[in-house]
Amino acid sequence: MAADENRESRSNDLTVAECDEIVAGLRHFAILIAGAHAEHGPFHRFVGSATLVTFGNTHCLLTAAHVWTEITKQGYKYVGLPIREQDYRPFAIATSYIEAHKTQPNPPGNLGPDLALLRIPSVSAASIQNANGSFYNLDLLRTEEPEWAEEETWVLMGAPAEHTAIENGHASLAGEAYFCSIDRPPARDGFDYVEADMDIETPTSFGGVSGGGLWRIVLARSAGILRWDKSLQGVAFYEEALTPETRIVRCHGKRSIVEQLLPLADSSSRKERR
Repeated sequence: MAADENRESRSNDLTVAECDEIVAGLRHFAILIAGAHAEHGPFHRFVGSATLVTFGNTHCLLTAAHVWTEITKQGYKYVGLPIREQDYRPFAIATSYIEAHKTQPNPPGNLGPDLALLRIPSVSAASIQNANGSFYNLDLLRTEEPEWAEEETWVLMGAPAEHTAIENGHASLAGEAYFCSIDRPPARDGFDYVEADMDIETPTSFGGVSGGGLWRIVLARSAGILRWDKSLQGVAFYEEALTPETRIVRCHGKRSIVEQLLPLADSSSRKERR
């Protein structure tokens, strides 16, 4: 854990209704990733979480590299995306249509690097948008926080495997949001880290949250009205238990995304244009 002076706390002044409003504003960017053997068949197994993002003129899934590695290692021909939580229907993209850019050693360690950007076809992105999905523009990672911000809170989005199941071809989906405080350990080899402190009893494991987005929410109040804005700050990839009641979820920070991952994808795009 980082020193106490590096800790950034969550806001304790939010009402349940305000928390629900924030989560509703983030949920459109979050998605689960499953392995599938057929385009229109049932999902076989959930493998992780991701954030819907845009980069340049492309649409992508931002996730942990080991999530994509699991898809390919298990021989799945399709990446399954549950694009509707209420009116569930399977939606899948052939892995042969996905262009993967990743920063991952073999095997991955508890400090990574463990990031992946999965570029998907524009027709698939349109289907996701038609199902109420939204893509976060990664250019926003380079912008500063608004001047009106007075306080902040942090939210980790993802789907714990123990809350997500596939039985007899039917999926039980549980994309969840966790308000948390964070620590910032030292950077290593050009990769920065943000650790989300999880002091809750359930789930017993955050396996399945890998690849999920860590968001910083800035807040201000005027005449009792809450104003807030969001910024993507990291990607979850590793869990560590500190005590039986507390765990951290380690994330790569936005510096890792901007300075390490995006240049890999940008270099590939330039080669295609030649």
